[in-house]
Amino acid sequence: MKNLKVRNKMTLLMVLIMIMMVGIGTHGILIADRTAKRATETYNENVLPISYLGQMRINNEEIESSILELLITHNSAMKLQLQGGIEQRIAGNDGLLNQLLDISFEDKPEIGGAINEYAALLPGYRAQRDTILRLCLSDHGQEAYDLYSGAFHTSRERMGALLHKLNDGLQQEAAAHLAAAHSESSYAKRANILLTLVIWMICAALCCIVARQIANPLKLLQARMKRAEEGDLKAADVYQANDEFGRINSSFNHMLGSLRSIMHRVAESVEMIAASSEEMSASARHSSLTADAMAEAASPAASSYKQQAFSVSQALEAVQRIAAEAAAIESSSLVFYKRADPAAADLGVDTVQHTREIIGAVAHIASESQAVAEALKQLQLFLDQGAEAVLGTGTKAREQMSAMLEISAQAQYLGLLSEDLQESVNRFGL
Repeated sequence: MKNLKVRNKMTLLMVLIMIMMVGIGTHGILIADRTAKRATETYNENVLPISYLGQMRINNEEIESSILELLITHNSAMKLQLQGGIEQRIAGNDGLLNQLLDISFEDKPEIGGAINEYAALLPGYRAQRDTILRLCLSDHGQEAYDLYSGAFHTSRERMGALLHKLNDGLQQEAAAHLAAAHSESSYAKRANILLTLVIWMICAALCCIVARQIANPLKLLQARMKRAEEGDLKAADVYQANDEFGRINSSFNHMLGSLRSIMHRVAESVEMIAASSEEMSASARHSSLTADAMAEAASPAASSYKQQAFSVSQALEAVQRIAAEAAAIESSSLVFYKRADPAAADLGVDTVQHTREIIGAVAHIASESQAVAEALKQLQLFLDQGAEAVLGTGTKAREQMSAMLEISAQAQYLGLLSEDLQESVNRFGL
């Protein structure tokens, strides 16, 4: 029964209960049928014969009364009327006797013997009665009366005694039937009550068995689920059956196995995450120190670039002053040359030529000064760009240092989370 499905268990329980109800109903039907048979037997073998005998006794008394009237009356019409009534009651007694003889009294020999004796005495009794009727109708009243008060009286008393005996016997049989019916009814009532109690106890036992078959697996599964909620994933449910609860427990065990595998993988991943977070935190700290060193080294370099740019700026200003002075000298020389050219004959050719050379040298100096100034501007621009680059490198290094510090903090937080997760995984006792 353990391997039956819940629906089949309930179906079996209902079938057994129905069978027991059918048994109770069948027992009641058998009792009712037996009671009906006994009532029919009592009616056919006691009530009807008693009624027949009573009617026969009434008819005999009326016949005897009519015979007495015939003895004392002299009215012919009255005699004919009385004769018709007597014949009618005689025919009625014949029919009642035939019905009484049709009833079987094989199990009641005394009653059957009394009826047979009554039937055997009836022809002589009727012969005497018929003789009295003929004498009365033929106006031989004294002879009729002598016969009526003599032999017929003896036969009449004997026949009446037989009818009275039959009536008493049938009443005793009816009383016996009634007592037997009461006894059987009492026994049937007790048996029915006992049978009902037995069937009720059987049904209660079956209900308890089926309820235990349903409740026990549920209790086991509930206890197992509670243990799983508390973190115990190792113990499996040992309930083995082919019913719905067995399949549910099997599925639950498979689920716990899968969960254990998942938790094992989670534990391994947590360990890897913890190791990776430590490595990442160390690398971030190292990168932060490197970026800090780069930022510290970038500040002096930027200052050097700025100092060099300042020196170049001063040199540029000096060169620009030289170029300006050379340009002024060149202008003065040109003016002097223009003025000296008409007086070349007075000053001499050498003087003019020397003046020309001076003007050319000043022009060259001015030109070179312009070239140097352009070169110094380019150098100043380069130094400014270098200083900005170095300052940008320092800024980037500081940004990288901040990012590394943030990464280190995140790695440390990830390490804390992995430790908490490891504690949660260890709670399952895997």
